Amino acid sequence: MTGQRFFKVLTLLLSVVVLACPGAVFANTAPAFSDVNTDGPYRPYINFLYKKGVMKGYPDGTFRPGSGLTRAEAVTALSIAAGISPSGSPASDFKDVPGDHWAAGYVAAGTAAGILKGYPDGAFRPENTVTRAELAALLVNLSGLSPSSSPAIFPDLPSGHWAGGLVDAAMKNSLFLTSPADQYFDPEGPATREVFARGAALAVTLSPKYSMVNLAGQVSPLAGKVWVFRDGQESALSSATGITPGTVVRTGSEGEAQIIFEDGSGFLVRPNTYLVITRARGRAAIGSDGTPLAVAGEIEVKLDAGKIVGSCINRQAPAAAKTASAESSSNLLVASSRPLPWSLAEAAGAGRTPPQPVRVIMPWGTAMVSGFWTNEVTPTGQSTAVLVGLSVVQANGREITVKAGEASTIASANSPPEPPRAMNPNEAGLWGQVNQWLTDQAEKIEKVIIISNLAGVAASLQTPAAQPQAGLRETVAQSIATASESAQNQVQPGTQPVLSGGGGGGAVAVPQLTPGVSYSMDYLSKDLTPGNGNPEADGYQVNIYLDSLANATYIEYTFEYDNSKLNSLGINLDLFGIATAFAAYPDLSLNDVAIDSGWVPSGGRTYRTIRSKEFAASQALSYSGGQVRLSYLDFKRVSPGDAVVSIKNIKVSYGSNKVSVPDVVLYLPEL
Repeated sequence: MTGQRFFKVLTLLLSVVVLACPGAVFANTAPAFSDVNTDGPYRPYINFLYKKGVMKGYPDGTFRPGSGLTRAEAVTALSIAAGISPSGSPASDFKDVPGDHWAAGYVAAGTAAGILKGYPDGAFRPENTVTRAELAALLVNLSGLSPSSSPAIFPDLPSGHWAGGLVDAAMKNSLFLTSPADQYFDPEGPATREVFARGAALAVTLSPKYSMVNLAGQVSPLAGKVWVFRDGQESALSSATGITPGTVVRTGSEGEAQIIFEDGSGFLVRPNTYLVITRARGRAAIGSDGTPLAVAGEIEVKLDAGKIVGSCINRQAPAAAKTASAESSSNLLVASSRPLPWSLAEAAGAGRTPPQPVRVIMPWGTAMVSGFWTNEVTPTGQSTAVLVGLSVVQANGREITVKAGEASTIASANSPPEPPRAMNPNEAGLWGQVNQWLTDQAEKIEKVIIISNLAGVAASLQTPAAQPQAGLRETVAQSIATASESAQNQVQPGTQPVLSGGGGGGAVAVPQLTPGVSYSMDYLSKDLTPGNGNPEADGYQVNIYLDSLANATYIEYTFEYDNSKLNSLGINLDLFGIATAFAAYPDLSLNDVAIDSGWVPSGGRTYRTIRSKEFAASQALSYSGGQVRLSYLDFKRVSPGDAVVSIKNIKVSYGSNKVSVPDVVLYLPEL
C-alpha cells in the first residue's frame, strides 16, 4: 500500500466511517467536540451519526464541521447509516472504482439501492469533493422522496439545472437548514461535514424503506408465576429478558408481568393471561440530544385470553404544512426542526384519524389502539376500554371508534363490536388498581423526546433541542381520578363491592361465575423435524385451550380430523397449562385429566377421545381463570386443500345434570 493510500484510509477510519468494524458499538455519550457549538443546530445530528458509528471526530478533539467529504466517503457513510451493506462482488460499474478500491463495495451497494449515479462518461470520481447539489441528490434518493416537478428557482440554480427538482425536494423536507437571509443555494459549493450530518440523519429517519427497524423490548415478572414460551420451550420467568416476535407470555392465577419497549410503550400483563408478541417494529428517530431511538411503528400482539393494560402514544408525524415562506414570491422555503407532539389530537389533524401503532388481535375481533387502554378476553365476551387516546375496533365487517372514557364489547364470535358506551364499574375501577404502572409509563413516554424534519418557518438558525413534553402525566392522573369517581357512582345499592388495590381507586361489582366448559383452538405453521425415516415436512401445531371450567364433575371430548388431508404426529400435554387450570386439585393426577383412547382411524377420519374420571359433587372442578393451553398436536399435511380439525362430542356433567357443549372447529389453510 502506498503512503498516500495508507494515509487516506487512516484518515477515513479516524474521521468519517468505521470501515474495519461497521457494527462497532460506541459509548452512548458523544464527545464534546471543541469546534461544535453545544447549543448549535447541527449538534444533535452529529451526535446521532456518531452514536450509530457512522461519523467520528479527529484525534485532536475536533469534528471539523466546515470540512468537505469526498464522494466515496459520502456514499459509504450514507450506506452505513441506512444499513445498506455490500454483498457479493465489490466490483462497481464505474471505470474509476476498481474492485480493490476501499469503497468499491459501498459504491456498488449504493448504486444497487438507487441512492447514487455516476457521470455520463461512466466515471464515479470517488475522490472529488461532494457538492451541495450532489448531496441533495443523495439525500432525496435515500429518503425515497420524489424530485419536485416545479422547483423553486434560486439565482444560482436556474431553470433546467439537473439538480433543480432534487434541491427543491430536499429543501421542502428540511434536509438542508437555511435562514431567511439566504438567497443562494451554492449548488457547486462543497457539502460540509455538518451539513452532511444533518441531512443524512434526517434522510434515514424520513425514508419509508430504511427508517423501519426492530423495536427492542423486554418482559419482566412483577408478581406470582410468569412463563415465557419461545424457541419451542416454555420456562418460568425470574428476571427481565428480551422479547422477539413469536414470544409467548403467560401468567398464572396470581401472576403479573410487564413488557416495555425502548420508546416507553408497553403492556401490563394481568393474571391468567396468554399473550403472543407477533410483531414489534419501530421507526428510526433522533432524540433531542442526538440519541438514536426507535419509536413504535407496528406493535402487534395476539391476546388469546386474559387482560392487558397498554400504553403507546401515537408519534406519527402530521403532514408538513405549507407556510407563508413557501408560498411567497421569494421561492425560498425556510426549514426548521421541532419535537413531535405527544398529543393525539395534534397528530391527527383536523377531522383525520391517524394510524394507530398497536394492533391487538383477539379471537373475535381486532383493536387498533394508541394512548392508554385495556383489552380483555373471557369466554363470554371481549372488550376494549380507553382511558386516554382512542381505539378502532373491528369485528365481523363492522368498525367503531372508542374514545377516552368509553368501552366496547364483542359479545360472541359472530357479533360486531357494540356501539361505544361509558365504562362500567369493573372497567372504570381497574385504572385505580394499576395507577402506579400507568403513572410510570406516562413518565417514561414523556422522557422520550424526538426531533422531526417538519417544515416550518424559523427567524434564524437555531438549536432543534426540545423542551420536555409536559402534560401527559397530568392527563393520565386526571383521567384515572375521573374513572374512579365514575366507578364509585355506578355501584348499585345492594351490590357487594370489592375494593380495588394497587394505588387506590373505585369499587367494582363481584363477577358471577357461570357454570360451563369452553374450549378453543388455534394453530401455527412449523417445520416438522424428520424422524423414523420420514423426510422433513411443513405442517401445523394445533393448540388446544381450556377457556373455562366451572362446577363440572365430569368432562369428555373427541378430536377428529380428515386423514386424507392430515397425518397426526402425536399429542403433547402442556404440563404448565394443566397445573394452572387444576391448581386447586393437588391430588389430581395426569391420568385423571388425560384418560384417552389413542388415535382411532375410521371411515377416512381419525378420532381420539379424552375423558376425566367422575368427581363427587363436593369435588367439582371450578377453574374460572383465563385461557390456558392443555395440549398441542403436530400435524403433517398429506394432500392439498383446506383441512379441518374438530373437538366434538363435548359432554359435561354437573352431578346428575348433563349438558352438551358446542363443537370447536379449526380450519387449517393450505401451506
